[in-house]
Amino acid sequence: MEAAARKAAGAELVAKQCAGYAGGYEGVKRLREDANKNITLARNLGATDAVLQKARADTQSAFSTAAAFSSPQEACNAMIGSLAWAT
Repeated sequence: MEAAARKAAGAELVAKQCAGYAGGYEGVKRLREDANKNITLARNLGATDAVLQKARADTQSAFSTAAAFSSPQEACNAMIGSLAWAT
């Protein structure tokens, strides 16, 4: 449940903050589909709105920290790589 929630949160974050590095418009559409699929999976496994919100907050925090210590582009690249590997 939590893994699916984190994947959904990561896909949402990348779609919103890294569109230029994630394939532009078509990439964002695929990320949205992936996020929706993982939200459905997480909910089917028992995730509540609170679980999904925590996953979003944790993902945003990790992304912001990575961007602060490197650059937004490097943080985006790392997030995209993590999402692709987890799928």
